[in-house]
Formats: sequence, structure tokens, C-alpha cells
Amino acid sequence: MMASYMGIGCRALLQRVVLATVFSTAFLGGAVSGKAQGLQDSLPMSTTQTVQLDSGASEPVGVLDIGADANGGKGGAGSWTFSQANGMYERGQYDSAALAYQHLLSQNSALVSPQLYYNLGNAYFRMRNYARAILNYERALKYSPNYEDARFNLELARTFTVDRVSPPRDLLVLRWFRGFYHILSPIGWGVLALVSVAVLLAAVLAMRFLRNRRVWILSLIVGLFGLVVTLLSFTLGRVAARQMNSFNAAVVMPSVVSVKGEPSSGGKDLFLLHAGTKVQVLDQLGEWLEVAVPDGHRGWLQRNEVEKI
Repeated sequence: MMASYMGIGCRALLQRVVLATVFSTAFLGGAVSGKAQGLQDSLPMSTTQTVQLDSGASEPVGVLDIGADANGGKGGAGSWTFSQANGMYERGQYDSAALAYQHLLSQNSALVSPQLYYNLGNAYFRMRNYARAILNYERALKYSPNYEDARFNLELARTFTVDRVSPPRDLLVLRWFRGFYHILSPIGWGVLALVSVAVLLAAVLAMRFLRNRRVWILSLIVGLFGLVVTLLSFTLGRVAARQMNSFNAAVVMPSVVSVKGEPSSGGKDLFLLHAGTKVQVLDQLGEWLEVAVPDGHRGWLQRNEVEKI
């Protein structure tokens, strides 16, 4: 009899713990989804162009990605506009194609994708605007670190820049981790967290109202699986959202800029950087950014001299 009471008590305690976890993870999962939506909608995009008339550009390797993923395969005005931009590119109207891709990025956050950034980078590459090509290839890789076509074209575009300072490649384990949490967007991870919470809640209800021992054990297994998926989705969603919104890397846009020793136009000139160079942003003070290049040099640039990746 005592063992029976103890079993009932343990079962009730386990149900309370799982219910508490359901409500907490449901709240956290919704927070991730809402935060990610805000982050994606707030990404600033530049619509200016500065075409550099460099000579000797070779063909970018890799075909234009028509990007069925960019609109989810759906029809309508968004699909037509994207197809029109691709048509402009294929007809050699690269400046018009670039403006069309930028319009898509600025007007419809649902179309933002690594394929769209890749196409925009290709258009700028054809225009020999290598700084903006590099910027958009980097943005494509930020969304999809395993996008090999974008990485190849990025390395090709860097061969046309003045500063041949290539950032060191990350460790394999770091690249693998980034590739894993980029399987879904932050919103996708939030949706998965909410779905797994629903599965967890259904398992708790089954444990509470169904007295069959086998059903109870099966519900417990399903509930624990839902709990693990919820926590994993929430964690990866937060990491992906933070990565997308982080301002820790940028690309130099003007043909040449002078890096200052202090955040002031009267500061001492330390060294020069040229268009297309990637810098790490260390700090921000008003309209000035403290930046560093891979060789260890650091200094201050004005905010309007670089663009966020």
C-alpha cells in the first residue's frame, strides 16, 4: 500500500515538473520567435551604388541561383519581380538587376535569403563593383555558412581588391556548429519550439488522464523528447538571432579610407584601407567604429565608411 502511494506521489510530482517546464518553454519559445521576427525586419539595407571601373574582371564561377527558396516556390507579385530581376541579369542589365534585388530585400523580408544575396553579389561582380559584391557574398554566407558557390565567388572577388588580407578560416567544429544552427531561420527555430511544446503538452495530458501503464510510459518518452527538442530549438534560435543581428563585421566601401588613431577627424592617420576589405568591429563611439583587420592592426573609422555584413 505504501509503495502504491509513493508511486502515485512520484507520478504527480513528475507531472507538476513537466507542466512547469511546458509553460516556461512555451513563453521562451514565443519570445524567440517574436524577437527573431523583429531582428529580421530591422536589418538595414543600403540602396546606393558606387561602380568602380576596374579592369580585367574574370567570370564569377557558379551559375546564377534562380532561388526557388527565395519565395518558397509561390507565385504572385513577389515571384514575378524576382523572376524579372533574374531576367535582367541574364540579359546583361546588371545595374537594373541589382536595383531589383535590392528592392526585394528592402520591401519584403519574407524574400530575404542567401540565394538573393548571392544573386545581388553576382550582379555587382559583373558591374566590377567588387566591394559590394564581397559585401553581399558575405551576407549570403552569414545566412548559410555552407553556401559553397558564394564562398568561391567571395574568394574570387577578393582577388580584385587592393588589400589582400584574407580573414583566417574558422575551425572545422565552429563551421559545423554554424552550419547546424543555420539549418532553420530564427523564426523557424521558434516555430519548432512551439510545436515541440504542443507535443510535450499532449504527452502531459495523456499521462494525466490515461491510466494505461503502456500509454503512460510512451507519453513520458514522447514528453521527454519534446522537452529536449524545445530546449534545443530555443537555444539554437537565440544563437541564430544573435548572430544575424550582431554588428561585429563590416566591409569598407569607399575606394580608400584612412584609419585614425582616435575617434576624431583630427586623429592621427595610422594606415589605409581600400574598398572590399573586411574588418571586425570592436567598439562604437557615436559615428565612429573601432575596427581591426586580421593582421592585428586596429584603429577608428567613421560609420558611413563601412557597411554591416
